[in-house]
Amino acid sequence: MAEEGAEPVLCALEGEGEWSDDCRLETARVGGANVFVIRHPDGGFRRLVEHGDGFASVDGFETARSEVREGRIYVTIGDDRYNFPAQASQ
Repeated sequence: MAEEGAEPVLCALEGEGEWSDDCRLETARVGGANVFVIRHPDGGFRRLVEHGDGFASVDGFETARSEVREGRIYVTIGDDRYNFPAQASQ
């Protein structure tokens, strides 16, 4: 369950081609690092930490690939994709 105040984030889960705003983004500062939790509508989640110019997945063996385009961050982990404003990471 997403915390109150979590903001909608665009996601395309399990290889879906269309973006939806069903996921929620929570942010926290832990040990000097920005940590992001993206909650899925089915109760699943992904935990990311800012790493250099991108993000690293904290909760598994799958590598997070990320890029910033037109003021938005695009993250892909396995078959899941996420798209949120770059200012969320500041």
